[in-house]
Amino acid sequence: MNLRHAARGLIRAPSFALPVVLTLGLALGANATVFTWLENLVLNPYPAVQEPGRLVVLNTAGPEGNGWPIAWPVFQAWQREATTLEGMAAWVPARVGVRSRAQESTEPAWAMLVSGDYFDVLGISLPLGRGFRPEEEASRAPVVVLSDSYWRRHFGGDPGVLGQSLRVGEADLTIIGVAPAGFAGTYVGVAMDFWLPLTLHRSVGVTRGSLDDRSLRWLQGVGRRQPGVSLTRVKAELDQVARAESEAAGDRPVLTALVRLPRQQFLGDLVFPLFGAMLAVTGVILLAACANIANLLLARAGDRARELAVRTALGAGRGHLVRHLLAESALLSLFGAGLALAIVWLARGSFAAFVPPMGYQLHVPMPLNGRVLTYTALMTAIAVAIFGLFPAWRAGRTDPAWVLRDNAGDAVGRSRLRAALVVSQMALSVISLVLAGLFIRSMQAADRVPLGFHAPGRILLATTELALGGIPDSSGPALLESLLERVGGMPGVRSVSAAGMVPLGFGGFRSVDTRIEGYQPAADEPLGVRRVAVGPGYFRTLGIGISAGREFNRGDRSNNLPVAVVSEGFAHRYWPDQDPLGRRVDQGDGWRTVIGIARDIKVQSLDDQAVPVVYVPLLQSPAGVFTLHLRTDGPPLLLAPALRAIVRQTHADLPLLEVRSLEEHIGAATFTQRLGGGVLTALGALALLLAGGGVFGVMACAVTQRRREMGVRLALGEPPYRLRRAIVGQALRLAALGLVLGSAAAAGLGRLVQSQLIGVGTTDPVTYAAVTLALLGVGAAAAWIPARRACRVDPLQVLRDH
Repeated sequence: MNLRHAARGLIRAPSFALPVVLTLGLALGANATVFTWLENLVLNPYPAVQEPGRLVVLNTAGPEGNGWPIAWPVFQAWQREATTLEGMAAWVPARVGVRSRAQESTEPAWAMLVSGDYFDVLGISLPLGRGFRPEEEASRAPVVVLSDSYWRRHFGGDPGVLGQSLRVGEADLTIIGVAPAGFAGTYVGVAMDFWLPLTLHRSVGVTRGSLDDRSLRWLQGVGRRQPGVSLTRVKAELDQVARAESEAAGDRPVLTALVRLPRQQFLGDLVFPLFGAMLAVTGVILLAACANIANLLLARAGDRARELAVRTALGAGRGHLVRHLLAESALLSLFGAGLALAIVWLARGSFAAFVPPMGYQLHVPMPLNGRVLTYTALMTAIAVAIFGLFPAWRAGRTDPAWVLRDNAGDAVGRSRLRAALVVSQMALSVISLVLAGLFIRSMQAADRVPLGFHAPGRILLATTELALGGIPDSSGPALLESLLERVGGMPGVRSVSAAGMVPLGFGGFRSVDTRIEGYQPAADEPLGVRRVAVGPGYFRTLGIGISAGREFNRGDRSNNLPVAVVSEGFAHRYWPDQDPLGRRVDQGDGWRTVIGIARDIKVQSLDDQAVPVVYVPLLQSPAGVFTLHLRTDGPPLLLAPALRAIVRQTHADLPLLEVRSLEEHIGAATFTQRLGGGVLTALGALALLLAGGGVFGVMACAVTQRRREMGVRLALGEPPYRLRRAIVGQALRLAALGLVLGSAAAAGLGRLVQSQLIGVGTTDPVTYAAVTLALLGVGAAAAWIPARRACRVDPLQVLRDH
């Protein structure tokens, strides 16, 4: 009954109902969208996995506390000794070449090489076929499990796919299963095409090292805790096992284990602090929306005061009135929640728009699962309780006789309450705007950070992988020289080179155990130094300065003196006050003579400071994967078609992958800043809109209530500009009080995102000044319309009406 009457009342008042539904829907939608991202990328990143809360991720603990991959012999030792884990599995993603069924060409695909108990540890039940058996790992059985998407794309979803063959590299693999839909592997945010035993790594062309080599750290680990076993207990046991194994092997320094939750690794580790701050901001916006709606409900209650008083006088109980008003609030919230879910459905995939180009296949499906729906329902209920209970209770306790006598005291009380709600809206808006401003300022600061190389927007990158074309690594140097010769002659290309890795991406340069001539490390000092193989002219092409000596040229070949160029950070750290030229380094492939000192660059992040790097010639240490670097005269992507044609002419089977500009590539270094800046700016705009609406509502109501007073003042000769100034001044006082309260709260909340900011503190004065001006401007603008209306009052008409 109450719902039916409430629906009729709302239909008769669309000018009230529509703003409420829109306000609530936008605020709830923003909040639920961020929770959807948090749920699918951090809290529950592995769909189809049983009891994901019991999973832990495993790594080698580096000397500085950072996570290193695990060597296969080390992983096996942990697997034998650990008792707090039900099981452990190892995995590593790799790009491989797949022969089509017609055997005409090789196509690149992403495979995850895994230990035999991978699917068992994750508790994944395959809808078609089976997973791997532990004995298939030991016997190097040529088997493969397809992802659901790969099965549908390449086999048309044929249930008879089991037993068919898939040629990967040099191995003919038998398809034994298809993974469930939605499961794309344990590398969060990245989609795998299929899984195969990691003991097949050589046959599929992934790595040339030996699995028995303890120095070959390349695996990630995942484990499932025994029921009731805490993360702390797992950490303590596995750390002890790892330390004992490392000491027995004679490692220096002794290495231990790193045990973390899945959300603390990869994409989850990158975005969790930011998502937490976003969720707090959207919660703040939801509170501001509730304050706005409460204001609207109070205004509506004031307009309906006589109606409610008459109902009470005719025998309606106060409980009945409260239930009636709450029914209206519940109905409004139901429509608001529906709008919110529509917003979530449309906006959930917008996260992918902030991810820069990368070599992996992005996988962020963002389903609206039961937890997302439950969360949305819970936040809706909380919102109803916040904005619906107090106005309903207040209306229910109003004395009908007081209202029917037309006493203005209650109106004054409502005005004060509504003003307090506007102050709270302003304060909450400050938090949203400050965080958005901090990320925008951080993005601006990031653009000014010296990278160490020049004009990345004029450099074209194009990656190739020899194994995908069936080309042996031994052909790499000759093929590279031919490519450099041909590409260097392209119109619009100033210079060209190549490198095994590109700085400031999601991968970065790898660290290698290093011996340094003339340097005696401390007992437990790690000597893992970043290493990258580069082609002749690399430093000239990127614009990296050479402070001493020379860079590589085409004479630095495999049959000549092994040479290296080191960064200034390397020279200052290991050879202080000495001449590095002519000294030697050994990174596992023999001693190399230093022939040059290169200026420092940002290697992994914009916070890098003088990172030690060893550069070696690609022509002396050929890599199976390298990236061409072309410095161009104009927009680099315009040269992509011509580059593809030259690569095909050089070698018909050589694939060209991931063609992008260096500027796009280094977007990985500012990914969180761009994500935070973009999303928080949109949220800040919403908060500003709500704040302006709140000020407008309060001022419009105040003008209506004081209409007689203003008519009298105008009749007595008061200039209209004074009335306008008084009304706008009242709005600015409310805004100023909200600014003071909100600024204090924003300074505390800013600590949540301090680690995500570059070159900006959480109390950045420019940000706070801009927010102050924006809110005062919105407050003044929102009050101006009611102020103008007040000055147009006809004094005689007002006095006749009263």
